Amino acid sequence: VVVISQKVKKKLKKFFRACWLTALVLAATIIMVKACRNEWLGNANYGNGRVQSLFAPRRSKRYKPMLEKLIAISGAEALQDEASPQHRALIFLADQDPLVLNPEDPLVYTQLVQRYVLSVLYFATSGPMWEHRTYWLTGQHECGWIYVLCADIKNLDNATDSENGNIGADDDDDSSYFEVLDADLGLGTGKIVTGLKLYDNNIHGIIPEELSALEFLHLIDFGANRLMGSLPSSLFHKFKHLRELYLNSNYFNGTIPGNFTQGLTKLKVLTFGNNQLTGTIHKEIFTNSISLERVSFESNMLSGSIPDVFQKMIQLRDIRLGQNKFISTIP
Repeated sequence: VVVISQKVKKKLKKFFRACWLTALVLAATIIMVKACRNEWLGNANYGNGRVQSLFAPRRSKRYKPMLEKLIAISGAEALQDEASPQHRALIFLADQDPLVLNPEDPLVYTQLVQRYVLSVLYFATSGPMWEHRTYWLTGQHECGWIYVLCADIKNLDNATDSENGNIGADDDDDSSYFEVLDADLGLGTGKIVTGLKLYDNNIHGIIPEELSALEFLHLIDFGANRLMGSLPSSLFHKFKHLRELYLNSNYFNGTIPGNFTQGLTKLKVLTFGNNQLTGTIHKEIFTNSISLERVSFESNMLSGSIPDVFQKMIQLRDIRLGQNKFISTIP
């Protein structure tokens, strides 16, 4: 029979008590970490009308009115999904943006929309992994973010809608404002975003629909990146001032929608080359944008007949169709 002395018994009790307390602290720590992780990754019920959890993050006073303003662009569901790029952009603007924009001030509405859309683009395409991202998501005006081009409209009349702060005249009004923007081609130093020149910048993911809210874009260059998915059928329809659209050298797949160029009446350059596109080329790609001067479809898996529309394309001077599976020659 092993006899344990009182002194040893006391030491064993202290040891097991310490182990027990350590286990309790460790368990409590794990629970706390999991609860906080769920809050930040969108597994909690913050902001959706249900009971908020104990660890729900505090939001600034700008959060709710900013959410209400941006619902028209992204919808409530995307904005309240804490794992979405839309929600992350909202949190940046409401809680982290050094500019501290007031969402209830109509004079900053246009800037609010611009910063929101660019922030969504940043989060949706793995912004932290971009090759160049100088000044993005900082207190710098968004026109100072690298590769964002803007136009100057400070001397134009009727540039601001006094009721809601929107820039520009009515959609059907071909005013001098639009003419100046067209002449500027987005290469100025103003405050309205008119160009995104993100060529070869290690952007990967899917182009967010929110981009259409930057309706004055003249130039979109997403070439030589890692964008993927199918080409959006209606995303670019609002860009009636768009001159150049570069989508070449990415990982887009599927077909080219027949209505892809609908509304792009001033488009001059369109590049789809070096992707994984299939199907045929619809004649509407050309007839919807008779101002096209340069088009590239090379190095895809396109097939069928080449549309017989080139006699009407009097400005077209460069078309690239090589390395596809077409069954006819250029008409």
